[in-house]
Amino acid sequence: MANDSILKNTNGHAEVVLDSTVYRINFPALNSAIILNKNIKYIFDSFDISPSSKDILIAANPLSGDEALILLSSDGLYLRSLISKKFIRNPAYSPEGKLIAFLSSEDRSDDSYIPNWYVYTIGVNDGVAKKVFSIPVSPYTPSWDPSGKQIFVTSKDRSIYSVDIISGNYSKIIEYGLAPTVSNSGSYIAYLSSTVNDDQKKLLKEYVNMTSDEYVLAMKDKIKSKKISEIEELQNNNSIIIYDRKIKKSTILTERLSLEDRVLWSPDDNYLIYNDEKRLNRDIYVIDIETGKTELVSTINGKIMTWDK
Repeated sequence: MANDSILKNTNGHAEVVLDSTVYRINFPALNSAIILNKNIKYIFDSFDISPSSKDILIAANPLSGDEALILLSSDGLYLRSLISKKFIRNPAYSPEGKLIAFLSSEDRSDDSYIPNWYVYTIGVNDGVAKKVFSIPVSPYTPSWDPSGKQIFVTSKDRSIYSVDIISGNYSKIIEYGLAPTVSNSGSYIAYLSSTVNDDQKKLLKEYVNMTSDEYVLAMKDKIKSKKISEIEELQNNNSIIIYDRKIKKSTILTERLSLEDRVLWSPDDNYLIYNDEKRLNRDIYVIDIETGKTELVSTINGKIMTWDK
């Protein structure tokens, strides 16, 4: 690491999943190691680590049957299955580790072109699952408020909502944005967005609610297919935006990135980590919140899931 590196004051470790294998990147040294080897019994591309660091929770796709949330020990030994559903994605432990938020869908392959995902919570000890948000969401990992009382999610039409997990009450806090992640202090939310006009917003709502058959027909129409391509291209031109929850103001941190999923805060909230899809092999970068400077931290071609102390 060079002396002028922006990473000199970083700490903790980030975990990345690639081909059902979990790698750990240590900061600031940037050395990496495998902490969970691939298991031939199931595949997965989303996981979380318990606040105590004792357990690893994976959204597993077994060789047969429904998908499941499976609890593993820190050394990868099977502990138990928490719940099985047709489709399960993106689990996230609550700050105290007693609840897990996750996404589930029951759509068939011939239903919506973009599946309807819903947000659930499940108790780690009692196994009680509850749908906590009635509006379909986009498949981004739910983000917990540090209080453990709220989660933040992206609706299917790409608005960001806060959801009270007890009452089920919710409010729209950002009109157009993706993949919210709450800072460790709770003061800020990092999210992704791109510039859209009113016509594009209208088309976006039609697009996300298309059935598979409607999508196929639209793509055969020269004018409609061009408009849909424009909507799909928006995901390749995202800005990282910081939302100040106290003053309710958004500030652009960096522009025109192609990001598949949420960015993550460093433990001290001074940095964000992300995959840039425009880079060959989805290289992993860190950006300094104060200066906007970026630095390559790893060429592991995986999906970032955690950054902990």
